[in-house]
Amino acid sequence: MKRAAFVLFLLSVSPRAQAQVVVTMTPEMIASAIASGANAKKDIGLYPLQERSGFGNGPLVGFFTTPFSRVARASYDAKRTYKPFTQADVTAEMVAPELHIYGTSTVSDGTIVNVEAIVVMPRKSKDPSNAIQPSKSDLIADEYKNRMGWTGKGRSMMAVFPLTVLSEDNEAHVVFDGRLPGTSMVKGLCSDCAVPFKLKDVR
Repeated sequence: MKRAAFVLFLLSVSPRAQAQVVVTMTPEMIASAIASGANAKKDIGLYPLQERSGFGNGPLVGFFTTPFSRVARASYDAKRTYKPFTQADVTAEMVAPELHIYGTSTVSDGTIVNVEAIVVMPRKSKDPSNAIQPSKSDLIADEYKNRMGWTGKGRSMMAVFPLTVLSEDNEAHVVFDGRLPGTSMVKGLCSDCAVPFKLKDVR
């Protein structure tokens, strides 16, 4: 009896220890996401995809969202602009069981570095045949300008995948048409940027 009780205890805690990503947005989960956004003290709902190096954080290559985080972000944005947000405002796109990955353009030495592709790969895989292609992707136009009057247009991308690919066994690959700018500590940065998914605190 004691062994059976111990096994049941392990089963009860293991899923939460592994991940807490919400797959099915029930009315209760939608209400919880709305409350999370309404109670948030800072920006919420975008999980960063950031390169790592031996010296710490590398460049930010984009973000990803889940159904729960999209609802929470919409609720937060409504609160920030003094607008109401209820379950009636939640759209089918927000709660679809999808992973949305945003790859963001940037400027490096006066040159705009654009996003060319986003795929999901098994972690550390080098085999292109293992790439999981998005079910759809959309280009996002960016505009840049500086105080000297320089202007330019960039190209970001939003790619949609089944939520099932969101696993710490996988990583997002954001492919750019040039190398991302470095920092004072990190040089020679990526053009095909592979960032493992970290699911701690991801809902």
